[in-house]
Amino acid sequence: MRALIILIISIFITSPSFGKCGSAVVVYPEGIELDIQGKVIIEGFGYGDYFEVLKKLDSTYPIFVQSGEHKVRLIKEEVIKGQFWWCQAIFRLDEELIEGRVYELRVQNLSLEHHKSFNLKKMHSNGKFGKIKWLATKVPNQNQSLDFSKLTLHESKVILYGCGPSVQTTYMLPTANKNHNFVLTEIMEENTGKTFKYYLSLKENLLIVGHGMCSGAYKFKQDKSYKIRFGTTNKKDGIDWIAWKNCPNPWDYENE
Repeated sequence: MRALIILIISIFITSPSFGKCGSAVVVYPEGIELDIQGKVIIEGFGYGDYFEVLKKLDSTYPIFVQSGEHKVRLIKEEVIKGQFWWCQAIFRLDEELIEGRVYELRVQNLSLEHHKSFNLKKMHSNGKFGKIKWLATKVPNQNQSLDFSKLTLHESKVILYGCGPSVQTTYMLPTANKNHNFVLTEIMEENTGKTFKYYLSLKENLLIVGHGMCSGAYKFKQDKSYKIRFGTTNKKDGIDWIAWKNCPNPWDYENE
């Protein structure tokens, strides 16, 4: 049995979208191109058993991209569980794609229960239903890292919506970034020393840390202090972290 995953727009990009509720799956890259040596990120948000499904992809449930007879396995690197109903799985290609070919994302052997989590009839966001396909392309500067040390605090705010608040601290790069990037972020709760990491989507020059009305990667707590740092993957597949930065707690920010 084969399940097709729908490509939808993430609710984590702009402030208005932080007010939306629902459950769905997001597949990155969101555009029509996939670098021939690129990575694929699948993210689940809202209520559902997405985390359990993501854990079984590439093991119990084969996942791959295919163009004609050329089938390329997606190898799962890690699965990350956010603090507030978000989770994601990071995949790398088992081999280089053939430039100029169109590849379709496929998942096999989903159980009946888990198939419901990826049922196209239950997905929603941009109103479009269909197969996920990418044109294999050599994306310029795909592996070039941004200088995250230049990320500066932009604003911290709490927005009250009907079902709950959107709590977010936003960082900004000095110039807009035209290529879609994910930034590995790690927050430390200074009071307890606990840390939580997640790959956040960077669009243009803004990086939003926090959660929306119903879900999100990070969940700030009142009267807690936080630090944040950003990381990039080096050539040895390790993580190069910049120094910890101050991360204002929006709950406290509103009361200052």
